[in-house]
Amino acid sequence: MHQHHFQKLELDAPTSVAPDERKKAVNSQITPRFLSGRVGKISIKVAQRTAGPAKKLAALSLFALCLLLLSASSSLAVTRTSTTSGGVWSAGGSWVGGIAPGSLDDAVIVPGAIMTVTANATINSIVFASTSSSSMTLNVNTSVTLSVTTSVVVQNDNSDNIAASIGGLGAITCASFTVGGTTTVLTGDATTTLTSTITNLTISGDLNLNGEDDGSDDNDPTFALASGSVTVGGTVNTDEESGSVVTLTLATGAGTGTLFLAGATPFTDAVGTPTIVVNGASNTVNYSGANQTIRSLTYNNLTASGSGTKILASAMTVNNNVTIASGVTLDVAAIPLTVSTGTIIINGILDFSDTTGSATSTGTSVITMGSTGRIITADPLGLGPVASASLIGTWTTTTIDTNGTVEYDRDVTSAQTVTDRNYNNLEITGSTQTKTWTRTATTRTVNGNVTINASAPFTLLGAFAVNVRGNWSNSGTFTTT
Repeated sequence: MHQHHFQKLELDAPTSVAPDERKKAVNSQITPRFLSGRVGKISIKVAQRTAGPAKKLAALSLFALCLLLLSASSSLAVTRTSTTSGGVWSAGGSWVGGIAPGSLDDAVIVPGAIMTVTANATINSIVFASTSSSSMTLNVNTSVTLSVTTSVVVQNDNSDNIAASIGGLGAITCASFTVGGTTTVLTGDATTTLTSTITNLTISGDLNLNGEDDGSDDNDPTFALASGSVTVGGTVNTDEESGSVVTLTLATGAGTGTLFLAGATPFTDAVGTPTIVVNGASNTVNYSGANQTIRSLTYNNLTASGSGTKILASAMTVNNNVTIASGVTLDVAAIPLTVSTGTIIINGILDFSDTTGSATSTGTSVITMGSTGRIITADPLGLGPVASASLIGTWTTTTIDTNGTVEYDRDVTSAQTVTDRNYNNLEITGSTQTKTWTRTATTRTVNGNVTINASAPFTLLGAFAVNVRGNWSNSGTFTTT
């Protein structure tokens, strides 16, 4: 922000001076001086014994004009470019020209620079320049936030590889983040890479990854989340022009990053099919918005949070844990979900109400049911684990005995088997198909309530007892033999 010194302005027109001379004297005293880039005091002194109303008005008008000019000059945004070595963000010596950027300014970080933000700061925009192949770094210290009002852009070059990184234990917020797509006329193949290890990067709008193709030359953008968290409030937009490769990866560096996808449309592929790698060492993808579609990928950890219903787009694998937050439904729909050797943590709803959906364990996996957890199954063979049930393969399901609710709601084609096991709460729904529980091995226990909803037929078979420790509520049809 520019500031200026003005000299003190005094208007003093003695009566003994001729009118023209007074005018000349006044004009000679009102020329402002700009000194040292700082704002001084502007004052107008009008001699009350000689100045008439017209001169007072003229002096005041001049004063107002000076203030207007001063205000305009002080609010003009400028571009501040880092030195090639960088330094502390707020230090003038870190920037060409010796002045640190103000909140309305645009910052350019050049190759070779390492910039460190040590106190909360605001900037209009940030550009990582593509003037050479040397790497650029922006670090934000602990408990410090760098607020970017508009965009962060990593420029691509026509032939050089460009590498930039953001890190530190602080936070960056911005309206959008773009990697590549700034240079379309290419003279060679190259890559443009942004690596994020910062504790928190929050993008309120879109993350844009733009590949470029110029005949035989291509530029490939990569956004690499190695550690920390990145939140995308809008959409991850990818533009993979023919020949280019667009990459979003969490399987880099420490591989511990968390990607929060909060937008209604988490991904949009404008052109091509990007490479999205989210199965790093211990990384997590968290669909944290409302009513989202979960992209078919191989995940390490997958979390459904926020609100509404998350629907699986197509078959997918989770190598470690699936977490369903309270207030959220994970709708498996007609999709096979494969869990290699991990845990499904259910605090919301795991919905198998489409009869062809399932969760298959390829090793030994675990169901961890929370107090607010619910599993809804419409599979003919019930919950399982057994082939053609909701759960297939080897599962440890003991927490279903003491937490949450299992609801049987098959209402199409044929009857449904109620899996013979202990439950915390058991609910029977669906008016057209009978749910049958055959006790084959031992006395069973329902630690909470049994609820038979309106018009739902429920049959209990076998010689063994069922102990219900809570309430028995029957608004349907119950038979037993």
